[in-house]
Formats: sequence, C-alpha cells, structure tokens
Amino acid sequence: VAWLDERLDLVLDNAESPIDKDNPTDPKWWATADCPWQAMATIYDLAAAIKSGNPEEYVSHLTVHQDGSCNGLQHYAALGRDRSGGEKVNLVDSDKPQDVYSSVARLVQKAV
Repeated sequence: VAWLDERLDLVLDNAESPIDKDNPTDPKWWATADCPWQAMATIYDLAAAIKSGNPEEYVSHLTVHQDGSCNGLQHYAALGRDRSGGEKVNLVDSDKPQDVYSSVARLVQKAV
C-alpha cells in the first residue's frame, strides 16, 4: 500500500495519458513493467475505482490468476468423481492444503 501511495500520482497520470505525446518513443512507467499490458489494465482499473467516488465499493473486473494443485489430476478426479483423489488435489474442503506428491511418495515407499 505504501508503494502505491508513493506513486499514485504517477499511476493516475499513466491512466490519463499512457503515451507521452511530446516524446512517444520514450516509454512511460507502465511500459517498463515486467508485464506491461497487465500493468496498464491494473492502472486503468485503479483509476476507475478512484474516479468512482467510492473505491471501497468499486467492482473490479480484473482477472485474478490462481494456480491449482496438479490441474490435470484435479480434472481426472472431478471427471471420475473420485473423492479420494479429489481430497489429495484440494478439490475437497480440508483444514490444510493437501499434497498429492507426498501421498504418492508414501505409497511408493511402502511398495519398495
């Protein structure tokens, strides 16, 4: 939050004018980000939230990427309605995240 507070004017400036019309070959701040188009989308969304007059109630439509636990195995467990497999790949509620690799390692250790 402090990082953004220190740069909010810069962020809003980039939302209003993403390309420096006086010097179009000199990239603005957003263009130097690791993921420039994602940065620009976030800048636009943040500016819209602030301009809404009530940023706390603003509904963002930015995509939030989440990584699954062994996505392929999640699909197999779901398609097969395999509860045991689903538990090991976090498709079933649990007090703590599960790790399918540890479960497989335990089975291999027992077999060897």
